[in-house]
Amino acid sequence: MNIYGYIYLIRNRIDGKVYIGQTARTIEQRWKQHKKEARAVRSNAHLYCAMRKHGLESFDIVCLHQAFSKAELDDMERRAIFTHDSMNPDFGYNKTDGGANGKRSDETRKRLSESHMGHKRSAESRRKQSQSLMGHSSGIKGKKHSQATRQKMSESQKGNTYCLGNKLTKAHRRKISDAVKGENHPSFGKKLSETTRQKMREARLRRKSEASPALIWGS
Repeated sequence: MNIYGYIYLIRNRIDGKVYIGQTARTIEQRWKQHKKEARAVRSNAHLYCAMRKHGLESFDIVCLHQAFSKAELDDMERRAIFTHDSMNPDFGYNKTDGGANGKRSDETRKRLSESHMGHKRSAESRRKQSQSLMGHSSGIKGKKHSQATRQKMSESQKGNTYCLGNKLTKAHRRKISDAVKGENHPSFGKKLSETTRQKMREARLRRKSEASPALIWGS
């Protein structure tokens, strides 16, 4: 099965803020386009304003996931934005929930407003957002891959190649690790509940056998 597109993360190395995006092109091509937009004075997106303020050299891009359909790509983008809390101005530059429409829901607009006023989301708000990204909101829920499709997907993710088909050097691996370590991680300083830790452990176990190395580029 051919790869449809990729989910990527752009990180500001100065303050750790991130932007999650998707592309059907290569990561390198999309990165070049982002830098081109950042140089255009007419562009006022939060990400591009930050890139002009801190300098393009202060940003790098990481390939997070690969998808085999538009529905899967949209679903992965929504989940990545939620995981990294990148719609929160304190942690990221995303202005929408992601996915095909890229629209702000009523809850999203409320959450952005609250974040600017210094208010924290209620437990009920967090619960509703979490539920909105589980099961019924997924564009691929209920769809099953054939045995042949699963085999192709498995083979496509084997080995040390990812995104552009390049093998990762030790330097690349070290750079990826440093990119999300300690204070560089968007969630640095946050305290997690025992329930959240358990869910994260379970998620890591599920992904362990499927995980593939990512490839990172600087400016």
